[in-house]
Amino acid sequence: MGSNREYLLEYWLDLRIHEKEELEKDLAIKLQRFDVEYEIDQSNKFYVLTIKGGKNDVNACYERFNVYKEGVFRARDELGDELRKEAYNILSDIETELRNFISKAMIEVVGFNWWDRLIPDKLKERAEEIAKSSNKKEEELHHPIEFTMFSGLIEIVTGKFTQWPKNKSLTVSDLEELLLEKNSMDELRIDLAEKSKTVSIWDDVFSKYFDDQKTWIELEDELTDRVIPIRNKVMHHRLLRIYEVKELKKHRTKLLGVLGNAKPKLPARSISDAMKSISTVFENIKVQINSDLANALAFQVSTEFQESMQLLRDSQSQAFKELFESTNIGNLKLGNKGITNDSDSVDDDNEEE
Repeated sequence: MGSNREYLLEYWLDLRIHEKEELEKDLAIKLQRFDVEYEIDQSNKFYVLTIKGGKNDVNACYERFNVYKEGVFRARDELGDELRKEAYNILSDIETELRNFISKAMIEVVGFNWWDRLIPDKLKERAEEIAKSSNKKEEELHHPIEFTMFSGLIEIVTGKFTQWPKNKSLTVSDLEELLLEKNSMDELRIDLAEKSKTVSIWDDVFSKYFDDQKTWIELEDELTDRVIPIRNKVMHHRLLRIYEVKELKKHRTKLLGVLGNAKPKLPARSISDAMKSISTVFENIKVQINSDLANALAFQVSTEFQESMQLLRDSQSQAFKELFESTNIGNLKLGNKGITNDSDSVDDDNEEE
């Protein structure tokens, strides 16, 4: 019954750009092999081209009848509307399953504060923007992951994150963050190494749920290379083909199969190992020092250093230089190996001599 349905495809074409005779010749050649009816009518400002036919024939017209975007408007596309509706439901299934998997795994391993602890700022900011564009009630009732784009979900599962890239230029605030908490150069070097470490939530959390990790990696490529581009077509009302909806169905089936084979719950030992790994990596990355903690740490910082930091903020005066060099901080420098201490280099040189 469904196969007998006719679909209407309607274009409006600018009279100033297109000529009716040329259009008719073009259509006669390109659509002659398909079981469709077409007609060109003229209104005051544009031609109206209507094409009617079965599902496969109208789908073929998308490819055969190519018109440049200038002076063309796809006013009606019944097949496209039907395909988008079907594709939207498939995409909804894929996103829902992915969100559920991420949320359950994160809560089990990290706890309910996983979003604040592990998610990079750029993904948080994107989700916050989308949340703010919705009504306040929705923002209050839904977790931020519900406002995360599909590409963001893939990035959470598979992305690699670094708080401080290797080519980062250190600012005064960065130095304060490093130095206010440290009592020795060893602690400083350790913290710098942690901040520049590349972290994969996949390695520390999600991979532990899969015995066959190769299948997930293959699925990741498919989701990134094929599902996301098709999703963008659906959401932005672009031309959609029958074969692309079939592709989405295939990817949904594969995703459900992969997630269905994931461990429903991790053994206690695996959770413990994952939490230990995450804590080591992310504590320094995500913790924000509040004013009370900053005040408590202030007791461990010398008066000379605090005065030096203030002078650095105000100006790079000679007075600051002398005060800065009178402390251990003056021996810090940046090099290929990160932050080092000049006094250490001197000792090394003396040993070589």
